[in-house]
Amino acid sequence: MTELHIYHQVRDIPLESFPVSPSVQMLLTVLHGMQQWMQSVPRVSRDSEQGSGVCLLFRDSACAAEDLLQQFGSELAALSRRWRVDLYGTEPLSQETVWYRFTEEEGQYRARESSLFGRSAETLRSPCLCLSCAESGAVQALVQLFQAMDWNHGIAAMDRVFSEWLGEECRPYRSEPGLYCYEGIDPVPEPEQCLAALSLEQKVRLWISFLDEDRECVEFCWLYDAILHHTLENRIEWELSLYQALKQLGYTVQADPERFMLRDGQGRPRYFSADGFRNSERSLMKLLFPLNFRD
Repeated sequence: MTELHIYHQVRDIPLESFPVSPSVQMLLTVLHGMQQWMQSVPRVSRDSEQGSGVCLLFRDSACAAEDLLQQFGSELAALSRRWRVDLYGTEPLSQETVWYRFTEEEGQYRARESSLFGRSAETLRSPCLCLSCAESGAVQALVQLFQAMDWNHGIAAMDRVFSEWLGEECRPYRSEPGLYCYEGIDPVPEPEQCLAALSLEQKVRLWISFLDEDRECVEFCWLYDAILHHTLENRIEWELSLYQALKQLGYTVQADPERFMLRDGQGRPRYFSADGFRNSERSLMKLLFPLNFRD
């Protein structure tokens, strides 16, 4: 965005410095704090299909520039050791764009403020935080991470293919393999948080992995435990995701007072047990027959 205007530097602001190795968890913690502080869920976009930047727009929010620097300036400068960090906003009275570049220079964190007319801003409206990466794959991984972020719970569930680009492994939290990897503000989030982070589409994919690929994922362990202890959030969404997965795979359901029959896309009967050792089967049966067998 710096190419759009000719900026004039206003001031160079020293910030509190501290030694830290910036991580994805730290990045999410800072962004989650900004989201809570501004009370605005950021809108995520990439500067272009092959561009090196990802932007988070806190639309329709406003804050005092000094307060923002005091709250998050040092952390943003610390992140600049791994990503280039720029923050833009509009000064509401003059309607001019203000730009902050966060850096570390010889161990000192700094924020360089620039504006169109060389004036310092008291207030910023609709702040836009832009991060730049050296590799296109890393940018795409950040976009996927931010778009998958559940800002209320501070956690994201994403495809494992993107984990290598984050520079660190997404935490599995269990010895069993999961279909997704999870990254968030908590070092070890609870399984309930991981389940809550799954979107409807991700839940559909989870059911398909079991019904079509016979995969047993750790998410089914979490799901069955939540059902068993009556702590499952958004149960109807889990039922909807199961229904959509069955439809996508061509399954048919025959249900009447006498019997219940599932047939796959080739018309073959499928049999599942509520008394077996597979959490995927037990979860499916618990959703289909919540009151018909003992806990």
